[in-house]
Amino acid sequence: MLIDDPLKPDESMSETVRPAVNNNFHDTLKSRLNSKQDGAIVIIMQRLHDDDLCGHLIDLEDRGI
Repeated sequence: MLIDDPLKPDESMSETVRPAVNNNFHDTLKSRLNSKQDGAIVIIMQRLHDDDLCGHLIDLEDRGI
């Protein structure tokens, strides 16, 4: 699965949009992988905020979640 620019630069500071993008990843996109064991998700994006999608996922990984 390829995710390309899940967050627009002008939305990066929004305390509403950023969490919605992160929640959409967990609630919708992850469940659409054909194979949970063999599937891959590639995120292509410019880092825009500490809690953008990549930052959010890095934080979860650092916490072992």
